[in-house]
Amino acid sequence: MKNVFSFKRAIWLSLLACLIFGGVYTLFYGERSLWPRFQYDALPEAARPLAVEPEVIVVAERDYGYRLGDVVPVTIYILQKPGTRVDPNSLALEANFELVGEARIKSVDRSDGGKILRADIRLQSFDVAPVLALKANMSYRIIATNEDKTVTLPAWEAHTSNTWDGRKVVQEGPLAVTDGGALLWDLVRMSVCLFAAWFMWRLYRHFKGLQPLWTKKLKTRGRYARARKQFDRIWAEMENDPAARNAAAYARVSRLVRILHASQSKTTREVEFWVRFGPSGPTEHLELLQLCDRVIYHHEVLSADDHQRIKTIFDRLVPVSAGAGS
Repeated sequence: MKNVFSFKRAIWLSLLACLIFGGVYTLFYGERSLWPRFQYDALPEAARPLAVEPEVIVVAERDYGYRLGDVVPVTIYILQKPGTRVDPNSLALEANFELVGEARIKSVDRSDGGKILRADIRLQSFDVAPVLALKANMSYRIIATNEDKTVTLPAWEAHTSNTWDGRKVVQEGPLAVTDGGALLWDLVRMSVCLFAAWFMWRLYRHFKGLQPLWTKKLKTRGRYARARKQFDRIWAEMENDPAARNAAAYARVSRLVRILHASQSKTTREVEFWVRFGPSGPTEHLELLQLCDRVIYHHEVLSADDHQRIKTIFDRLVPVSAGAGS
């Protein structure tokens, strides 16, 4: 549990959060609601009760370049005044267009008791004409008198020219809406976040490797001193009695090294991966664990050189001076 909130884990968690956020942002970018500003909000407070008719704004990405049978996405914003109720399902179309599918309705309440409705609709026309007109109306009810009325939507036209807008006005400069532009910038931002996370992780690994071993030991000097004394005791038993060089003794040595390097819950193969790809400190303790495993799990008898190699590695990891005066 000691290394749960390590810097390395924080980097990976930040990277995962960036990926999740970027994916959700990309998927729902087109579903966001950008509410317009209505003229009703500019009226003085005394004049607002007299304006009960809903205010409607019709928005489309472009009004030119459509061909026969193209599906035209249109967004209708409706300001429902206090004391009224708009029925968005009562939308009736006239002129050239017909409705494709069902309208997607979103709403947000206002502090004055009114409401803003957003209706995303898709239109289609098979009329052959240079200009296609949208004319529509919608019903609403005045709650106090229970009276139903009709509001006419602002007229909107779509031109069927392929290169200009049909009004002989050439479209200069970049388009107001570029398909895929938002996704491109999202990918750029995500790439920058990924590079920043990778760079910070590499920087952490670099400075972690530059940290001297003795400065790490100063933080846990008592722990190293106790380990040194326990190892000297075990090693003395093994040197005085050759029969004591059994699997239990090597397991005690292995346990000491694992505790010092926080690898109690890892197998030796996992420690090897940890040593190669993680900030694990000195790598010699892996060789010591492998030598001990030969006795513990493979029931081998180590040669004198291999046996002495264990002490050499441990002396380097935990110098004899670490146990002095403690």
